[in-house]
Amino acid sequence: MSDTNLKVLADAGIPVERASDEERAVLETLSPEELGILANVHQKMEAVSGDEVQGQTVVSIGGVIF
Repeated sequence: MSDTNLKVLADAGIPVERASDEERAVLETLSPEELGILANVHQKMEAVSGDEVQGQTVVSIGGVIF
């Protein structure tokens, strides 16, 4: 991945590889502010998920799993 929105989200721990091509296209159009919001939501969801469920599906928006 080049330095794209998908890389920014992947670097934040969001498994963008699970998104469909259409969802990836939408993710590529997000503004820096929107990317920050998604990363923040992901971080908060991971913080409350506990060790037993870390990395499992907590919230699914389209194909992107938080």
